[in-house]
Amino acid sequence: LGESDNGIITYSLTIGSHALMKRCAIFPSSGKWVLPHLQLRGKENVHSMRCVLQYRLKELYDVTQEVLILCTSYIYDMLDGKAVYCSTGHSHWARTNKPFLLCECERGDHADPEAICKLLEDDYYIGKIESSRQRYSQRDQVTAVREASGIGPYDYGAHKEWCSRYNSGVCHINSVTPDYKISSFRPDVFHGRSGVVKLMVKYVRKLVEGNSRNLTVFGSYLRNLKYWDSYVVDPWEANDSLQRLKGKHTKEFVQKTSEIVVLLKRLMPGSRIDDFARCMVSFQSLYNILSMVFIDEYDTAIGVLKGGSQTTQQLASTINRDSSKTDIFQAILSKYKQEAQILYDSGHKTFMTRTVRGDRETFYLHTIRNYIPHFLKLTYERHQVGVAIFSMEAFEYKNFTSKRVVLHRTNRKGNICMQSLRILQLYFKVSYHNVEEESKEREQKKAKRQNNQNNNDESLTDAIELRVESV
Repeated sequence: LGESDNGIITYSLTIGSHALMKRCAIFPSSGKWVLPHLQLRGKENVHSMRCVLQYRLKELYDVTQEVLILCTSYIYDMLDGKAVYCSTGHSHWARTNKPFLLCECERGDHADPEAICKLLEDDYYIGKIESSRQRYSQRDQVTAVREASGIGPYDYGAHKEWCSRYNSGVCHINSVTPDYKISSFRPDVFHGRSGVVKLMVKYVRKLVEGNSRNLTVFGSYLRNLKYWDSYVVDPWEANDSLQRLKGKHTKEFVQKTSEIVVLLKRLMPGSRIDDFARCMVSFQSLYNILSMVFIDEYDTAIGVLKGGSQTTQQLASTINRDSSKTDIFQAILSKYKQEAQILYDSGHKTFMTRTVRGDRETFYLHTIRNYIPHFLKLTYERHQVGVAIFSMEAFEYKNFTSKRVVLHRTNRKGNICMQSLRILQLYFKVSYHNVEEESKEREQKKAKRQNNQNNNDESLTDAIELRVESV
């Protein structure tokens, strides 16, 4: 979403269950089952978001009272990074105090391995909303006191600063209702994974700063990847923004973790590279777990448990084909927690620190380390699936389709002809779902991944044997 008049805010709906995913191959990563419910052209700010969310919350109340009252169902909200802070009014992610949405942690608190992150409860969150409202209603009296002390008026900016310091970052000036339940919010794993990969790619650029040879060698390696080309590598070499990186680029970067680690250690051997290599290996394992829909299947879980850091690979021996689904899930959950701790321990020594330990911790990093284990357990208890269902990849595809129609089939002056709207309607109508084809495609992808894993294991075995022979 941009700040221009051509920006589009899309509110979409989808429905899912374990039975739909298992029997009908209806997965959250498919845009075929995403319904664009409401689209609004305009800037992404509190007022625009309120137009969308107030409508949504009213309809949600009617649905829960009239339709879903006789069954057990759960409704979740997902937004991308900017929309999250815009809709909730929470302290911005760049603020020093309380930058994280669902807890009261400060940036860098978890440099201490024993630090505990406690998620905000609904009643506590609603109480903070009311505290913010009462404080803002007294702004005239507060302004008088501030002016007597030579301080500026108590305006919106001053109120946001007060909320970040003394109100857990919660502000009542938002796009949701006063009784909004923060427990219904779920972080988007699609943007979260990509955001962390971009941080790592940017840190690699910092490592090769001032060494033209290493910069050239690593840039050449990136250009030889399947999806990376000069269009995305040139900004990285110029130390520019990484906005051109898309999902296919970050995914390939994670898949090539072992090659990248070997290359970095060869170019720049040292303790800092060793720590960063541990971060990359751990995040690859976390990435795979975050991508798992059926998290309690042995064939899928065993491959994940055998990967990652060497200290966590022993968890693969705790399960077998006769293990219960609960035991398999517990092994995956333990794997995730241990890998996340390794990521933070080594990350605070490398890409998560600029001047003060942990000062580059982002909302998505904090989410992966502290929020996801809680949601992983809760999602499995409720639905017997993993957190991969909380992905906005399919929503972004639908939003992208609308943006292309608005940007390339109009005069960009706010005029949209009827033909363009019909094209957009046609795009949404022709999306259909074939259960047999979808299931067949999933099985082919699964077999391909298994084949690649076997080839990697054979290559690793051959390399070890060659090293032994040379010794």
